[in-house]
Amino acid sequence: MHLTWGNEPDYFDLKNSIDVIISADCLFFSHVHRELITTIQDLLSIHSFAYFIAPKRGHTLHSFVKLIRSDFPSLKVEVDESFDEWIKSQYELIKNRDPNYNPDLHFPILVTIQKLL
Repeated sequence: MHLTWGNEPDYFDLKNSIDVIISADCLFFSHVHRELITTIQDLLSIHSFAYFIAPKRGHTLHSFVKLIRSDFPSLKVEVDESFDEWIKSQYELIKNRDPNYNPDLHFPILVTIQKLL
């Protein structure tokens, strides 16, 4: 199955039927955030969740969250930068050992989206 974000004919048969969406590192292209959010809204059943793991990458994560909060009232979004103690401990080890490590590009943040209506 091929699914293009925002292209309803690609997922029409799945509308309002998905209980959980899991995504990693899909927020880099901010020019398609609206299409991605629309697809999430269309696919999730009521009271279901989408989980995104992504770094901040400049303003891309913030822009994604801001767009949900401003334009998608049926979705609730939460951001958690310390969702896992093990990841946090690994960050503490790596940040001082690896000169190429950049938390803006590499540190994972959990974004939880719930469909309310």
